[in-house]
Amino acid sequence: MIIHRVTGGYLTQNGDLQIESDDITKITDERHLWRVRLVGYRRNNTVFTFENKSSGRVLSVDEKDPRGPMTYTERQEPDAHGSAPAPGERQQFFVLPLCCGGYSLVPVKYPGHCLQPKDNRPGPGSGRPAPYYGRDSSLDGSHDFVLAPTQPPRKDPTDRDLDNGNGGGGSGGDRGSNVD
Repeated sequence: MIIHRVTGGYLTQNGDLQIESDDITKITDERHLWRVRLVGYRRNNTVFTFENKSSGRVLSVDEKDPRGPMTYTERQEPDAHGSAPAPGERQQFFVLPLCCGGYSLVPVKYPGHCLQPKDNRPGPGSGRPAPYYGRDSSLDGSHDFVLAPTQPPRKDPTDRDLDNGNGGGGSGGDRGSNVD
């Protein structure tokens, strides 16, 4: 499950993307469950897709409107070079750790937006990409991932060395300097 940290609601497929707070024990169609799949790295950040377990379709941003409703489309597989075709980019999200805790879900297609309640209003309702300012989205764009008690502990996907082996994977900001 993906939990919105402000409302305590969970992301679910109910028409478009919704943040709901109904009792999950009464949901029988698994529309609140997601398969989160690491598809690669871009700009030294992890990139994921979110497949709804109920429909088998992948969460996608609107093709032309960054604040449009979230839709669900068939999975677009990356080509042989590892890059996704144009429709596939709509399905890809950066999962970025926030200084306030949780993770921001930032559409690759619209990196100036993050997934938040519609109209940036905390409460149950539609989840939409909304603009954020600065390097960190607000708490209203913060989510947590929760596993069933029977699943193994999750590994933090952002806790990885993204260096590609030839010294080209990092920013260099944390490397020592040879200058005296």
